[in-house]
Amino acid sequence: MKVGTGRRQAPALVVPPVLAWLAGHALYWAAAADNGFDYFLVRTHARWDSGNYLNIARHGYTLLRCVPNRPARSRRPTGAARRAGSPSTRSACGF
Repeated sequence: MKVGTGRRQAPALVVPPVLAWLAGHALYWAAAADNGFDYFLVRTHARWDSGNYLNIARHGYTLLRCVPNRPARSRRPTGAARRAGSPSTRSACGF
C-alpha cells in the first residue's frame, strides 16, 4: 500500500454526490424559472404542508380522544386521534 492513496480517493468519494446535488438544484432552478418563480425566494421552496410541520416542531403532536358510541354527526375528537401533517382528527374519528 502506498502512502497518500487516501488523499487521491477523497475527491472520488466527494465529487459525485456534490455533482448530483448541483445537478438537482440546477434542474429545480430551471423548473422554477420556466414557471415564473424566483428560485432564491423562500416562498418558492415552501410546500402546502410546511405550516403543519412548523406547528409540530413548535408544539409537538396533539392527541385527541374519539367517542365511538356517539352518532357520526355529533362525534367530536376528545383523545386518541392525532393531529399532524395530513391525517386529520376527522378521518381518525371516522367522520
